[in-house]
Amino acid sequence: MIRSRIRGRMADEEGVAMMIAVVLSSVVATLAVLLLTVGTHTDQSTARGRHFIQSLHVAESGIEEAIARIEEAEGNLASTTFSTTTELGDFDVTITQQARNRYLVESVGGVRRAGQLGAERTIRVMIEPPLSFDKALFSDTTVEVKANDVIDGDVWANHNVVLQNGSTVHGSVVAATGYVLLQNNAVVDEDVISGGFNPATNKAVALSNQARIYGDVTSSVVNINCVGADNALYKVDLAGGAQIDGNVRTWGNVTGSGTVLGGITNNSCSQAPATDSLPTFTYSESNYDAGSHHEYGEPGSPSATAVDDFHAYVASQGNNL
Repeated sequence: MIRSRIRGRMADEEGVAMMIAVVLSSVVATLAVLLLTVGTHTDQSTARGRHFIQSLHVAESGIEEAIARIEEAEGNLASTTFSTTTELGDFDVTITQQARNRYLVESVGGVRRAGQLGAERTIRVMIEPPLSFDKALFSDTTVEVKANDVIDGDVWANHNVVLQNGSTVHGSVVAATGYVLLQNNAVVDEDVISGGFNPATNKAVALSNQARIYGDVTSSVVNINCVGADNALYKVDLAGGAQIDGNVRTWGNVTGSGTVLGGITNNSCSQAPATDSLPTFTYSESNYDAGSHHEYGEPGSPSATAVDDFHAYVASQGNNL
């Protein structure tokens, strides 16, 4: 009887192995499909990212070719478009000529544009001549700004800088070997540096009534290590109501009843900035607006009537100047 019962139980379990095998096969198949799906997605994402980066390189190639064409034309290239195919992809470039010899360049780079996982990037740049001069006012000797004038930019003089009553400089002021004088209500938005002094007053930087400097003030000396420079000649003087918002560093002393909001360092030696020179001017017709450009002869072959032609033009435009 016992044997018959065992045989009955074994007969009842004969289909279990098959069921387990089917379940395991299903799990393995599901995992395989999942792995294949993840792998495919990863490959696609990697390819898409690679093409996205490559399209940027292709667009940059278009910018480089545009610059080469502009240089080859010596700045006289008219507005144009062109397309080129590279090993990575292709780019379409549009060059638009702007006023004053500037160019707006737009380059659209693409990789596999018509295919799957394609990418496209666009770069826009403005190309213009390098700055030949970075100062609003420059003088090989002295700069004197008239009363109530407003200067947008830096002021540099190899000698002195004088700002008359009410004049304003939205920038810095440098008097490389001379002094700086701010008369009544004159204003400087940024730093002031002097390299010498006014022999009539023994002041390196002087602020009259209500004058103001928003930046730092440095009274420096041309001589290296201030050798032979008398401290008494390099004063920073502030009249009543005058104010310096920043710090003051001077080879002399701070005098006057004005106010210094920052720190004061007296008898401190600092090297004056080296004198500067005007940049070389190179004439190019393309740097001027055609609507207002007038030539009177050429640099290499001046016109015999240039002076008369210029005077006639000024007389005709006198009311517009």
